[in-house]
Amino acid sequence: MNIILQSGLFAKIIILILFFLSLFSWAIIFQKLRLFVRISRQNRRFLEYYHRRRTIKELKEACGFFKDAPLARVGETGITEWESFRLPNPVSEVWGKEFTSVLESILLAVKSRMERAIREEERDYEKYLSFLATATAVSPFLGLLGTVWGITQSFFNIRGLPVINLSIIAPGISDALITTIAGLLVAVPALVAYNYLLSKVKTLVGDLEDFAQELLNDFRRQALE
Repeated sequence: MNIILQSGLFAKIIILILFFLSLFSWAIIFQKLRLFVRISRQNRRFLEYYHRRRTIKELKEACGFFKDAPLARVGETGITEWESFRLPNPVSEVWGKEFTSVLESILLAVKSRMERAIREEERDYEKYLSFLATATAVSPFLGLLGTVWGITQSFFNIRGLPVINLSIIAPGISDALITTIAGLLVAVPALVAYNYLLSKVKTLVGDLEDFAQELLNDFRRQALE
């Protein structure tokens, strides 16, 4: 803190900007970590309950019981779309030879609707992650700007002096080093967190896609019964 307080005005401005970048970055990191832990727990509980259900009605009840789980929201979307077609029972006897092609067309429409729901969930997961990417890219350059400014100030201070001593160039060098360190302290955690959180997003989206395919298989199986 003493080094920061004794630094020049420009260095203080750079450090202040980096401080707020770091503050917002850590807020996003902790918020996303809590969110993803909660989502994983809710999805796991939902799947344990879901896999004990067999009929469409039971599947819909399972989805309605765990509405906080993204898997349940996607599942409910798919079931609602499936039920909107009002399929006859038994399907094969009513549609005859066209049964297979009509069923696949319906399943394709249901799949498309669930994919839109998955994309909506994905956008929620990725919300604010772009700020981490921005902090990762901008922070080192802000630190570099402070570095260049501090070194430039040192050269200006010694210009025209017959004798150069450490007390003249030390303030500028100090500003250069402290802003460089501050920039890296913001950029490195933001970069690590961004890559980790992005991988979690891909994992969660993959789980949603796998579940959507499993649900489509359930629809096909029950239509064939």
